[in-house]
Amino acid sequence: MVQGKSTTRYLTADEFFSPFSESPSATMVQGKSTTVRHLIPELWRPIVGLLPPRDRLSCLSVSHMLHDIAVPLVFEHVLVAYGIPSDCRLLFEHINPYEPLPRSSDKVLRKRARAARSTAEFLRYIAATPHFAWVVKRLTVRAISLEPESVDCTDLVNALRACYNLQSFSWLGNSPYIPKQAIHAIKKSGAPLTEIRIPLWNPATTALARLRNLRAIWLNEDLRIDTMEERNREAPPRENPNTIIQANSNTLRTLSVFGAVSRWRVPIESLVHLTEFECIWPDGDSEFIASVLDRCTQLRSLMLGVGPVDMMEGDIVAVLRSRASSLPGLTSFKVSMGAGCSRPTTIALVDALAVFLKNKTALRRLDVNIRGIDEGIPGLDAEDGCPLEQIVKLLPSFPKLEVFGLTLARMTFIADDFVLLDRNIPRGVTALFLNLSIRDVGTGIRPALFANFFRKRKRLQYVHFVDQDGRWILFDALRTMCPRSVELLGYGGKMYWTVPNAAGKKYGVQLASRWSAMQLWFHTVDDFAGREDWEWLVRHRNTDIMPSR
Repeated sequence: MVQGKSTTRYLTADEFFSPFSESPSATMVQGKSTTVRHLIPELWRPIVGLLPPRDRLSCLSVSHMLHDIAVPLVFEHVLVAYGIPSDCRLLFEHINPYEPLPRSSDKVLRKRARAARSTAEFLRYIAATPHFAWVVKRLTVRAISLEPESVDCTDLVNALRACYNLQSFSWLGNSPYIPKQAIHAIKKSGAPLTEIRIPLWNPATTALARLRNLRAIWLNEDLRIDTMEERNREAPPRENPNTIIQANSNTLRTLSVFGAVSRWRVPIESLVHLTEFECIWPDGDSEFIASVLDRCTQLRSLMLGVGPVDMMEGDIVAVLRSRASSLPGLTSFKVSMGAGCSRPTTIALVDALAVFLKNKTALRRLDVNIRGIDEGIPGLDAEDGCPLEQIVKLLPSFPKLEVFGLTLARMTFIADDFVLLDRNIPRGVTALFLNLSIRDVGTGIRPALFANFFRKRKRLQYVHFVDQDGRWILFDALRTMCPRSVELLGYGGKMYWTVPNAAGKKYGVQLASRWSAMQLWFHTVDDFAGREDWEWLVRHRNTDIMPSR
């Protein structure tokens, strides 16, 4: 299965890769008619490179010349899926994992079979066509099959063996698990691989230590498929990533890990060259976090996923509070904390974050995703105010801030709270993610407030708003309020590419194409049209953008 941005279509290899036998004399590029024969290929290459991904795909069917120019751009990143987009929605709606999934209709079964044939044919084409295999620089597998035991990865392994120019390999999901043979195939191909992303709980992690010269390693949590069949399937053991990290310590610049790093006994010396680090649920290992802040002075991007154990057993609050001067050059910071901690404990973390962030004037991206502060505790809002207020008030001190995300979890939200956001969120932001998890909407909150808020922020290109109960603002109203500059609009589990409204209207966008459930579950930078800022903003916010029921 091969996916474009807006639609998913299943094609044969011959249909996809063979150029038309006749070359038309003209083509359309961004709405302007241009004669092909009047431009030399050297000029067409940068033109096609500026097109959106879906328009590059169209160039494959225009002429021989444009086909040859577009192929390296279209297939530089290959997406392979085990499963179909509707499987994501089915799993999301499957409430009781102890009951079998409902029987699929004949139509869905045929669609799965057609997708499997298309995937196999596509991979065989890569394996059998060396000049095309050279084009593939990044390969991402989305593993969401409802019948993982029946998936045969032989064609994938053969394709990887042929991709001798592969630079990035990602395996997202655990159905099926990635086979060790896939890593062996990459090693055997001699590809200049610099980035790998696979779940930690995976049999293939034992083979990763064979890889060298990696610049980015992502060992994150599986996307668990919670079904009766999955519970009965024996999971592979977790591999200690110590050997993986140390084998690449000289070249490693990006590391994302899930779990207690201290148990892996990774020497801090192996991490001193990192420029980007994500540590998700370190399981109370505050000493390790302290060492990172003290020793990894080249860090420019930091993400901390904090859980109840980190707050109860670790002393991460003291670590953050005592290191206000650490990492002065930090440009990106993300913190995520789920519900489960007491309110005083959570407020202590917020206080420490405010101290830690106060002097980080180089920050360009900030995402604060802290939940459960005031939820379910009536009366605290009026007495104590919003604990996140002190962080919001820091925003004007970050002159370079362009990308901002905030989860505001409260019992009641009033007009003064909205004024606080409007006054402090920079007007120059280009990407904004707001999750207002509010129980009650107070007096004075009107749609006009939101309209005025967006009118002041004319540089916005990506807006995502999470309103679980639809009590704040309806999607259509949000669409009409957005600046015309907005290219991507999210609303909970919906994501749409947009185009500006009709000429003459100062605000509002029209919907162009909707993301599939597969894109929402397994979003990559390419799904965001190469905008890494946007992907960073929703990273580790999966519960906010899961497909809507």
